[in-house]
Amino acid sequence: MNSVDFTIVESEFVIALENAIIDVCSPNDAVYNFTYSTFLGFTGITTFSANNLPEGALATFNPTTANADGTPVTLTISGIGEVLQGAFSFQIVGTSGSLTKSAELSLTVYNTNFNALILTAPSDGAVEESISPNLIWNEASNAASYDLQMATDSAFTNIIVEENITTITYALNLSLEEFTTYYWRVKPRNSCGEGTYSSTYSFTTESCNNTCISFGETTWDTSTTLVQFNTINNISKKPSGYGDYTAINTVVKLNESHDLTVNVNTDGSYRVQVKAWIDWNQNCSFDDDGEEYDLGFAYETVDDPTDLSPLSITVPSGANIGNTVMRVSSRYTNSMTYPTSCMEDFDGEVEDYTIIVEDVTASIDDVSFEGFNLYPNPTKGEFTLNLEVINTAKVSAQLYDVRGRLIDEKEYFNTNTNFSERILFEKASAGLYLLKVTNGNKQTTRKLMIR
Repeated sequence: MNSVDFTIVESEFVIALENAIIDVCSPNDAVYNFTYSTFLGFTGITTFSANNLPEGALATFNPTTANADGTPVTLTISGIGEVLQGAFSFQIVGTSGSLTKSAELSLTVYNTNFNALILTAPSDGAVEESISPNLIWNEASNAASYDLQMATDSAFTNIIVEENITTITYALNLSLEEFTTYYWRVKPRNSCGEGTYSSTYSFTTESCNNTCISFGETTWDTSTTLVQFNTINNISKKPSGYGDYTAINTVVKLNESHDLTVNVNTDGSYRVQVKAWIDWNQNCSFDDDGEEYDLGFAYETVDDPTDLSPLSITVPSGANIGNTVMRVSSRYTNSMTYPTSCMEDFDGEVEDYTIIVEDVTASIDDVSFEGFNLYPNPTKGEFTLNLEVINTAKVSAQLYDVRGRLIDEKEYFNTNTNFSERILFEKASAGLYLLKVTNGNKQTTRKLMIR
């Protein structure tokens, strides 16, 4: 159970905002709504004003004053046509005699003027590119989101990816074909309209001709008899020195952990060492750091697990999305000699399987939680998050920058149904972020501005 020290401070009146963050298309007005609430029997007259408005903007309150609990108030920001494009923070101030209360607001002004958008990676004409590359482009200051297209032809008649995203990087959630040329372009968009597509870039994927060849010989019965990993549960004999089981697959997600169990036949009173490899970065090589797993050994058995089975394997957060290969190799040894990933013609057996890596959000629905409230926003650091959870086991709050990079994360376990926490992301500096809140199989993403 999470615990936070806090002090309840009674207040005479409160400004409770309904919409603290607004994006507006110039020259349209921005309209904020809030409720004036009183406590402790307070009946004084409170006058409303705005501080630190962007230059050229005018604030109009309706009503201009209030003294009754529950009074709805509308703030209209006009003169937007005179305001420069950009993001601004300002404050609503309520004043009653010597009492002053304030609330933070955010205003982003867009217009129809878009600068040329420049693609950065993969570079134009790049070759030997990964089959699951990250696409990156420069930020357009007047863009709220971006339209991305990828096709197999320069005329974009055969489009294979068409997305609208709010970050300036996109991780493909599919594996491209090897040794194939692809074309991509990006267009900025906001509430005013859309710009024009960038120049078209192309890249050609690598051709690794699958993973290296590896096989054992068939003179002896030394072999793998069982492989269990997530939903893979394959019992096998030894029809040859290599078992192509790539038609058997399992789906895993980034940062998940699953147990790998391998049983072997030692073909008598002998020792068999076992290793496994998973090509997480899909470069057709098992030599990269973090791709090799030691399953230990077994002795004098026809079908028993190795001494290190089950071995917990965590899917790396940087693993490429899509299909990849898991290789399991069992080798006879009279000491402690392990198989290698590309060994040939040895006393043992090699088996290959398919691992399908998905993004952690692939099966999570985006929803609006009941009772969701995020305030203050903008914030000087700490803010309060309220929502009604659908599962009290865990609530996750993840902070991403505009490039889509995870900056910080908070997790809360065994929560109340009415979740309420004061949150401070220590690793975040001033700027605009995306806050992803996940509970059960539901999630929502909101903008968060830290001043």
